[in-house]
Amino acid sequence: MKKRTLIISVSVVVIIAAIASAKLISNAKEMDKNIYKPDTTSAVFVSMELLTSQKINTALTYEGSFEANKEIQIMPERGGKVTKSYVELGDYITKGSPIAHIDNDELLLQLEDAQTQYNDALRDYNRYKELAGSEAVSQNVFDKAELALKGTKNGLDIIKKQLSYMNINAPMNGYITYKTSNKVQLFLRQCPLHQLPTYRLLNYQL
Repeated sequence: MKKRTLIISVSVVVIIAAIASAKLISNAKEMDKNIYKPDTTSAVFVSMELLTSQKINTALTYEGSFEANKEIQIMPERGGKVTKSYVELGDYITKGSPIAHIDNDELLLQLEDAQTQYNDALRDYNRYKELAGSEAVSQNVFDKAELALKGTKNGLDIIKKQLSYMNINAPMNGYITYKTSNKVQLFLRQCPLHQLPTYRLLNYQL
């Protein structure tokens, strides 16, 4: 009885295994049908073009602007009325050439007065210097005359220096890119009159 039962169990297992194997084989065949397999024996169309020799344009384009390598704002060292202008907007000027003139009438009067004081002090100094050798004048009087001469000389030099500021000259070569009105105007010290860039070298700003 036991032997018969064992035979039946083995038969059932074998049948189940056979059914499972058949199912797996069937699934494998079905999957194999769904897999794309290119036909390696058929001809494939290929598009071709004739090669030619030509130069490749390697130029690159950038957006930007050019700026002057050096730019100077021309400002008066001393305030006053601009009575003359020697340049126009866009003019090219060279270093040292005149640009504008500031009214110097008041300074000329001061210069005349300072020159008179200096001449008087120089005359007194020379006279006291001669008298000092003969002891006709005290050393104290001579020293005061010498100090007065130095003081008037310094005052005269200061006015001459201020007068030199009245004529404004170009500090370098360049083009006038900014200019105030042609009318007579009053300018304070360090107020820009003109703008002078140099374009010999340019900076390119991206």
